[in-house]
Amino acid sequence: MARWRENCDLELLRAWLSDLRERLGLENFRRADELFDNPCVLALVQENLRQAENILYARYDELRAEVEGLFASAPNLPGKVAAQRLHDLAVQEASLASQAYQQGQLGRAVGMMTAAAVHLRAAKSIMEHAQEWEPEHAPQWQSWRQRVGLPSRP
Repeated sequence: MARWRENCDLELLRAWLSDLRERLGLENFRRADELFDNPCVLALVQENLRQAENILYARYDELRAEVEGLFASAPNLPGKVAAQRLHDLAVQEASLASQAYQQGQLGRAVGMMTAAAVHLRAAKSIMEHAQEWEPEHAPQWQSWRQRVGLPSRP
């Protein structure tokens, strides 16, 4: 444990945790909470949450750019309005995730970023399939699809 604190080597921490599990056996922990009282386990969980959050932020940024790119030339029809609402909700959730992260609430931050990414994926899907959902505006959506380089829909 002292060597891990010196170097913060995650592989060393994982090896120590594996050894601890073997020696004690998980059945010896009376409640799951006891496991998280262990500073080593907590540090490993927090590191995994940080890594997950970094991946989620990168995916969020990528999705946000894609969705905003689709918005740029989309006709102002109900599909775009619905997608815009989801986009705005995602931006709000990402802001809440940043606040949670700053307050040390890593689990909450990861949850909020996950929600933001889900909302952006939904917004993108609405835009990509608006022609199917709004058949009365199909020619406008088809024209837009061609402008942004999306494959044609029947």
